[in-house]
Amino acid sequence: MRKICWSSLFAAIGCSFVLLLTSCSEKKKPLIVYTTGETAPFSFRDEKSNPCGFDIDLAHLIAKEIDRDIEIRCVPFDDMLKKIQSKQGDIAIAAISITDERKNLVDFSPPYHSNGFVLLMLNGTPEKVEDLNQSNRKIGVRKGTYQEGTAKLQWVNIPNIFVNSFDNLTSEDISNKLRSGEVAAFILDADEGSYLSKKNDGFKVVPLNFTTLDIGVVTSKGSPYTTLIAESFTKNADKMRDLKVKWLEHAR
Repeated sequence: MRKICWSSLFAAIGCSFVLLLTSCSEKKKPLIVYTTGETAPFSFRDEKSNPCGFDIDLAHLIAKEIDRDIEIRCVPFDDMLKKIQSKQGDIAIAAISITDERKNLVDFSPPYHSNGFVLLMLNGTPEKVEDLNQSNRKIGVRKGTYQEGTAKLQWVNIPNIFVNSFDNLTSEDISNKLRSGEVAAFILDADEGSYLSKKNDGFKVVPLNFTTLDIGVVTSKGSPYTTLIAESFTKNADKMRDLKVKWLEHAR
């Protein structure tokens, strides 16, 4: 009869227990989600300052599908891709346009929506950039967005047009800058512009001839979440349509 090596047996049991604990710990590790909390109706804060919106609900849907808790971190738009690229989080979601330049830095989920771009301005403001009053030819835009670079490129030859880039802008901040005359107009995604124009009396939106772009969820290069999110979209197509009705239909 072979002699049992109790020390080896206890060591093996101990290793198995550690592995089990590690596995459980990994399963409970929350999905780190970066967003802005500023881009209504996709990602903004409710009256209790809790993140809400289409993208927040979508992030919760993704987390539930892959059996993870969720931790939402709000940062300026210009910082989101940097956080994911450096693997400080798992995904970023805030109506992020899919561009070739960004795809060189991060991966994207399949598109879940598409958006054009508009100028949000006060009623009575000339609708063409060229016709803006000479005393106020400043156009606001969020720093790091696709529309920031596009506006600076398209309007470079229009005299005295200044594209001002801002960080950390809530819907209220944008409204205040327009009403105070700090800027004559603000470039926004069409859904956000429509949402704010309906929330604020005296505002209008003017379509821009910028390219309509798809938006997607950002993951780091080679992240397994890219495939998992794509699978989640396929399984939850009906729920995603319901979220669009809930958050986006009234914005149009």
